[in-house]
Amino acid sequence: MKKTITISELFEKYNKALESALKMNYLVRDTSLQEEESNNLKSLKNLIKSVKYQVIEHGDEKLANRLFHLQNVLNSVSSLLQMWVVIKKEEYTAAWGLLIDAHEYLDLALKAIQGDEGFWGLDVYQQKLKTIEEVCFPGFPLYNSWGAKTKGGKCTICKEYYESCDHLEGLIYAGRLCTIVGYEALEPDHSALVTNPRDRRCIINKISTSEGFMRDYITWKLTDEPVPSVEEAGSDPMIMNCTLFVNHMIEWD
Repeated sequence: MKKTITISELFEKYNKALESALKMNYLVRDTSLQEEESNNLKSLKNLIKSVKYQVIEHGDEKLANRLFHLQNVLNSVSSLLQMWVVIKKEEYTAAWGLLIDAHEYLDLALKAIQGDEGFWGLDVYQQKLKTIEEVCFPGFPLYNSWGAKTKGGKCTICKEYYESCDHLEGLIYAGRLCTIVGYEALEPDHSALVTNPRDRRCIINKISTSEGFMRDYITWKLTDEPVPSVEEAGSDPMIMNCTLFVNHMIEWD
């Protein structure tokens, strides 16, 4: 026999899980406990997601958006807990990516409930994310941003080719984000250094030094990688190793 759960019970489970997980949101918390809480959040998120699909079938868009909100908050906190885990493993680029996941999931959670007066209370968590970014990472004055020629691409809402459907990329429809997936062709044709990129995972990894070796930008450690020679770059060029593209999408459904 399938066990049923009411919406109020689901919200109660969410509140308890979130309260428990946020107690682990510190660098010094035990790693195994952080991983356990992260996995608990993922399990609850999957339950919420399954209920959301049923709500969508019944045509309750407001409730579907509320459940999408819960789903994304749990994804955000889970990503943040995983960030602490990989920081302790000294995997700093991966940690930065998880922090950006946490930011993006929170942004999506807030977008899902715009105009819904029944939700509030994430201001403290949002500010904490900003503080963690400022304290744990050096800050990136520039990011890499790339452009490409694309062909095809389907809408995640209606599964039709985006150019011929009625949905708008970036909007939420009944608990799902409209984005474009499944490009038939994607040909990068340029990149640039910018201060406000589409994807903040595309960071500066290394910079050249006068010592003749590249410096890791996050740790500031001098590596044993020689500065590559660049023709026609002037007398004292700054050479940077940057992430051009990250093949990663946060959960949109």
